[in-house]
Amino acid sequence: MGKHNGQEYLDKLHPSVAEFIRQVTKEMNCRKAACQEVRSGLAAYFENELRDCPNDEDRDHKAQRLVADCGDPGVLAILLQHAKKHRRSVWLIAVVRGLQVLAILLVSLVVYVSWFTSGKPTPSIDYTALLNRMSYPKIRDEDNAWPNYEKAIVLYVEPNDGLAEALSEFRWVQPLYVSLSDFPDSNRAELIEWVSLNEAALAEFTAGSSKPYCHREYMFDPNDDEERWLFNVPLPHMISCRDIGRLGLWNSRIAVSRGEIRRALDDCLAVARLGAHLTCRSTVLEQLVGLHLTKGACFQIANILDAAEPEAAMLEEIRHALADILPDNDPLISTEGEHLVCLDMIQRIFTQGGCGGGHIIPGRWHELNYVYLEGIEDQELGMLEYSGYALSSMRHAGRDLTVEKANEIFDRANEVAKLTPFQRRADEIESPFGMLWPLPERRFYMFHLVLPAFEKIAEKGHEAKAIHQATLTIVALKCWRMEKGGYPTNLSLLVEEEYLANLPIDPYSDKPLVYKKTDDNFTLYSLSRNLEDDAGEPAYSYYRSDEGGVEMIRWPADGYKKRAEQWRDEGDTVFWPLQ
Repeated sequence: MGKHNGQEYLDKLHPSVAEFIRQVTKEMNCRKAACQEVRSGLAAYFENELRDCPNDEDRDHKAQRLVADCGDPGVLAILLQHAKKHRRSVWLIAVVRGLQVLAILLVSLVVYVSWFTSGKPTPSIDYTALLNRMSYPKIRDEDNAWPNYEKAIVLYVEPNDGLAEALSEFRWVQPLYVSLSDFPDSNRAELIEWVSLNEAALAEFTAGSSKPYCHREYMFDPNDDEERWLFNVPLPHMISCRDIGRLGLWNSRIAVSRGEIRRALDDCLAVARLGAHLTCRSTVLEQLVGLHLTKGACFQIANILDAAEPEAAMLEEIRHALADILPDNDPLISTEGEHLVCLDMIQRIFTQGGCGGGHIIPGRWHELNYVYLEGIEDQELGMLEYSGYALSSMRHAGRDLTVEKANEIFDRANEVAKLTPFQRRADEIESPFGMLWPLPERRFYMFHLVLPAFEKIAEKGHEAKAIHQATLTIVALKCWRMEKGGYPTNLSLLVEEEYLANLPIDPYSDKPLVYKKTDDNFTLYSLSRNLEDDAGEPAYSYYRSDEGGVEMIRWPADGYKKRAEQWRDEGDTVFWPLQ
């Protein structure tokens, strides 16, 4: 009979029928429009069935029978509900289900992002204390050289601007084998005066160099409010120690110009011992500065032996002193300090616990980029930048896997540091970077950003040891000549006669340094990085200086001066005769 307003007919229907319809629509638990449609249909059905009843008694009896025939209201409600669903079109059902899934995903994403971005680091290990314990030797405090070095740093007088510029340019245009006469005439008197102003600093520096070890505790500036990350531990003493060492070398050159050979050699030994003190420290930066100073001292000793003939007793003292400065077997470069820095960084940029052991916190990701990448400004993150860091954090490996890979890489770095460059190339030994590059950059971006060039650093250590051994060999050869009237035919004789404890080894051949006796002199050199014997011919660079600064090129040209180079990819590294 058409569509009817179900609610209006309910009021006109038999009470039992109206109550039954209400129970059915209530049990259906559907949308209002669907319930209204069911009410109208049931009302129309019962109205048609009861229309022909002659009296109220028959109407009442038939209504009760119809309700009983319909069965339980709850069961009928379920059947009607399923019938309504099957009447919907497929696309409508798909849209409804899709919207429901999308809503669930959106809610889940909001919850996950809120949890992910609100993580906090929970650093639990004091790696600064571990670093201090690792580098602290068990020797008496009075044998510590650092208090003397610290006084020397306080007493140190900086060169004026003009002299500082001349010293800087001199390092660019001159090889390491230099004398006072090589310094520009216009600044020479100024240089001598500057060194004399630093007599008190030199005295403290020399006193410290005679002590057996140097320990300076790694600590933070108490006035610095920044978070105590291990890589933020200040090392300003490195620049000061480097400057004090260079001052000592200039004092040695001045002494040579005055004929004070003993004083000049003592200054060189003091600088070499300062370098050895720093080489024994825990951070790579300190070790590299130490190697730089030790190499400079060795070059200056060779320069003195080229310019003067020290007495036999003096040569013997220098030989014994040089032999005690650097260890014979241990690698000069260790990455244990950097390993602790990496682990400390992980505990400060990752959360702890949960899936993968924790994840990188997006805000900390920004701080990491600010420290290691040039051009990244330290500013408040906008929504777009923060979203980018959040996505990078989600892609990065979890904390547990990151720690595992860090341990593997640094363990490998310490193993590689013990191998000479020749061993690594001959045996095709995989470097720590060889382990790093296969790691997906997005998943292990932290390592690609912060890890140093391990093999290059290790090579610096082997080259410094070769320079030290070459200088010790030169001194031993000078001692032999002074006692025997000529140079030996081979270096093995120096070992047999106990002028040397061991033969000097070339890290680029794993054989003794090449030694060739000439009429009244000798040649001593390393094959250098090309692993080829170039008959003692070094590589050269060419330079010229003008008001615009110093220009360096690799090939001969008019107006350029020639300079011998060491540790190049072509030519040999020649230690003697001086180039």
